[in-house]
Parts: sequence; C-alpha cells; structure tokens
Amino acid sequence: MPYIYYARSLAGAYPAFLAHLVKDLTGIGASFAEDGSPERGSMLISHNGESGILRVVRLGADIKVTYAPEGRNTSAKKSPLCLLIDEKVGDIDAEMKALLEEGEVLPAADTGGPDDEDQIRQSLEEMYQELLTVREEINHLREEDRDVSRPERRAKRAHQLYEEAVFELEKRHTPVARAKARAMQIMIEKAEASLGEIGE
Repeated sequence: MPYIYYARSLAGAYPAFLAHLVKDLTGIGASFAEDGSPERGSMLISHNGESGILRVVRLGADIKVTYAPEGRNTSAKKSPLCLLIDEKVGDIDAEMKALLEEGEVLPAADTGGPDDEDQIRQSLEEMYQELLTVREEINHLREEDRDVSRPERRAKRAHQLYEEAVFELEKRHTPVARAKARAMQIMIEKAEASLGEIGE
C-alpha cells in the first residue's frame, strides 16, 4: 500500500514545492536518481538502506505525492523513509500555504509603511525568543538521550525563515517579510508539537 499525500491548491507552486522537497530530503541524507520522467517528479529515492519510488505530480489544482517502497509486501506507512517524507511534505505544504496566504505572491516592490515594518520586526523578535525556548527543550531532551531529530529539523527551518524575513525587511520587502514570519511561526508550532509527542 503506497503512501499518498495531497497538497491542496498548490499546483501553481509545483516547481518550488518539488525543489523544496528534494532539497530537504537530500539535506537529511536521502539520495535521488531519475526514474525516466523527471518532469513529472518521478524519482528513485534511497535513505539508510531503504529505497523506493517517490512521485510528485500535479493533479488538477493539487499536488499529489506518492511513495512506494521496494518490496511487494512492504507497507509504506510504517517505513522510516516514509515517515521522513510525510514530515517534510506536511511541513512544506503548511509553509508554502502560509507564504501564499500572507502575500509572498505580491511583487517584491510593494512595501508597507514604517509601522508595518516595526510590527513585523517585533513579531519576529518575539518568535525568535520562542524559538530559543524550543531549542533549550531540544537540548534538554537530547541530554536524556531522546530522539529530537524531528523538532530539531523544524527548529532549524524556523531559524532559516527568521533570517530570510530579517533580510527581506532590510530590503523593505514588507509583504515577503510578513509571509516569511508567518511561515516561521508555523515551523515553531510544528517543532513544539513534535516536542510534545516526545514528552508523552
């Protein structure tokens, strides 16, 4: 039984979605090879001795992600690689929706007023403090020999989004900065949720 995920209403962002997913999975040690139709996002993926076929395709207004591990009797949903794919796909889906909802699709030349910039900057600093708290909890759980890989990846992505938002603010690209800040908040919330699962 293959793993299937639908990223609703993101077909227009397909190239960015696919590139983001491949980059993130490569960043955690997965390797890819083309599977005859790279334009349809069909790839052979391998990670820690497991391999299978990952397909990322447009389906109407949505993006459909499927993963089928090698081996006829292998259930995708229980495989370690599938769990990583599910985490990454879900995070990218949420992040890209936040970017679109908050207006990153607006031209970068559109700028907000000083009040808007100050509000975003204040929000970013508050979220950064929240991120520091998350990192402290991650370090605490690591000292207890707990697996903190999932919240750690999400905290790292939140920090990247923070830096990107600050950079956009400096360039006075307020709508983009606001979108990055919203995406950062989502990643922090996901990191906190992952920490909650570890603590259970």
